[in-house]
Amino acid sequence: MKIRELKRKLVVLLTIFSVVFSFAQTDCELKWSRFTKDIDVTTDIGKALVTAIDENPETITSWWVFDTVGEDALRTNLEELSFVTTHLKTKNKTAEVIVDEIKNAGGYVNWKNLVKKGAKVFKTFSKPIEFGGDIVKNAGKKLNIIGRVNPSGSMGTKRLFNALKRQGIEESEMTGLFKPMPTEWVDMKVIDMNTKYWKEINAPHIDDVIANGGDIRFIHDPRLVRNQYNLVNDMSDKNPFKAKCIKEGLTKIKTFMSMEYDYLVSKGYTLLDNGLMVKK
Repeated sequence: MKIRELKRKLVVLLTIFSVVFSFAQTDCELKWSRFTKDIDVTTDIGKALVTAIDENPETITSWWVFDTVGEDALRTNLEELSFVTTHLKTKNKTAEVIVDEIKNAGGYVNWKNLVKKGAKVFKTFSKPIEFGGDIVKNAGKKLNIIGRVNPSGSMGTKRLFNALKRQGIEESEMTGLFKPMPTEWVDMKVIDMNTKYWKEINAPHIDDVIANGGDIRFIHDPRLVRNQYNLVNDMSDKNPFKAKCIKEGLTKIKTFMSMEYDYLVSKGYTLLDNGLMVKK
């Protein structure tokens, strides 16, 4: 393929993107300038890129992806260009979709790792995910969901569990603790009741989570004060549990999510900004 034909193909590509995706003319001109530099046949790198495009013209699309996400060093990396080109073809995705995926993953290296692991990214829900960003389900690993059950304004654990089921994740591939407080414990003092629940139900569940070796994903940040305690004053006056707490002299109650976080920390885990709790 001649250099003139290569340039013609990029002109067509840039024209399409400028019309469909409203790219400014200046952006297209800058891409053109960078592409011209990259296919400079007076350099070995330029010659290799021209040969790669000659063998598979779709390499130009992969070049556009790297240029758009700012991975300048990869624009002429034949191995990575080939990886993206193959992924575009086998997954029948558009370049724009790949660009969004790379940005959402926090960069090309992270995105490639997710692709190689067979990971699926979920981002569309009826309510926002309060902490950690998009939900990632890695192939061959359980997704252990931890957080508030019914928070205000964001996805709760049960709602997220059901939403992911509707989006194709098998129930056996996820865990979540949704067992209510046993009714036969209702006459116990609140502190005693919660302690019993933790020891007999919640802590064993976290032990199972650790044992299954899957991803431990917090969807609310347990380090925030508002997620560490339930304030009695914030409870509805119509809720009989509020009257019970007041009668027992309680002003706040530690959340089970906070207990779960503390327990995992005691086991050597640390919380990352993406919501994953990992072993140090």
